[in-house]
Amino acid sequence: MIEDPAPTDSVIGACEAAIREGQPKVAPPGTLYHLTDVDGLSGIAGNKCLWASLATTLNDCQEIRYGVALAEEVIEKRLLGRRDEYHSSLLTYVRTPHLAPKEVQFEYYAFIAAFCKTCSKSGQWLHYGRSGRGVAIGFSPAIAAAVKYELVEI
Repeated sequence: MIEDPAPTDSVIGACEAAIREGQPKVAPPGTLYHLTDVDGLSGIAGNKCLWASLATTLNDCQEIRYGVALAEEVIEKRLLGRRDEYHSSLLTYVRTPHLAPKEVQFEYYAFIAAFCKTCSKSGQWLHYGRSGRGVAIGFSPAIAAAVKYELVEI
């Protein structure tokens, strides 16, 4: 594990900044929908909380691919015009983390709560809508500020 988290935090911070910079400047929709089943609705209403899922446990890896591609882009930009060993190695290890020496490996967990702009065309209905047990819960986009997280369109 990395003893000093500063280099790792630097890359993670740069990825967060790239996400903010790369997002189109459009107003969010008036309502964001979270699709779930009746049991999920009961849990959300009963516990007054919405759980995020560990990204690596989901059946759709698009969010993980997006994050890795963003990290690669940030590191590649840092390598333009200079070839330092740190960033070159970092890029290699982002692309093939299993090749990183144990002393520089680190764990970083991404959690995801999925929302849709519209629930009428969502492929999620194939999963949650079976047997008429699917529900769409509408949330204000301000939910992101309430939980101190940013919404990122993927």
